[in-house]
Amino acid sequence: MAVIQTIRNKLGPIIVIVIGLSLALFILETALNSNTRLMSGNKDVVGVIDGDKIHYRDFQNRVDESVNNYKLQTQQKNVDDNTMFSIRDQTWNQLVSEKINGDQYSKLGLVVGSEELKDMFFGKDPVPEIRQAFTNPNTGIFDPLAVKNYYENLDQTGQNEQPGERRMRWVAFEKAQIDQRLSNKYSDLIKNAMYVP
Repeated sequence: MAVIQTIRNKLGPIIVIVIGLSLALFILETALNSNTRLMSGNKDVVGVIDGDKIHYRDFQNRVDESVNNYKLQTQQKNVDDNTMFSIRDQTWNQLVSEKINGDQYSKLGLVVGSEELKDMFFGKDPVPEIRQAFTNPNTGIFDPLAVKNYYENLDQTGQNEQPGERRMRWVAFEKAQIDQRLSNKYSDLIKNAMYVP
């Protein structure tokens, strides 16, 4: 018993100092590695795409825009957690695609011209979403005049619509179609550039 008491008396202060130093190092390491502004000026970067930093505020603005587009398309007021996760993931993938592919598109000179855009929505062979939305259910025939009429009345408010909602929906749809068309052009270029015997 006397031996244990001697060890306690002599090593006790040393053990307390070692534990205290360990805790202090742990707290300091956590502060240095976390996203706090304790030791660094700006840690609001959520990611880096091809050397460009994506700041939290910019990313959140894009997520908010995507959430608003989702609500407009689905006519829902609230978004559940799973859908929110999916929207965030989709928004990040769009940012990556825009940054990486956008540079390639501009280097290659890929664009969607005004005539091509007009043809995508009002031409004889419009994009599938337009064809589906403006096909007469009774006859099964696509009506390009209905598309033009809808487009000319974007600023009017329909039943259960907020002012400007129709235009916002159209702009988001148009942007998605342009992105898809550019992606298809780029894919076609790559496919046609490869030859496999």
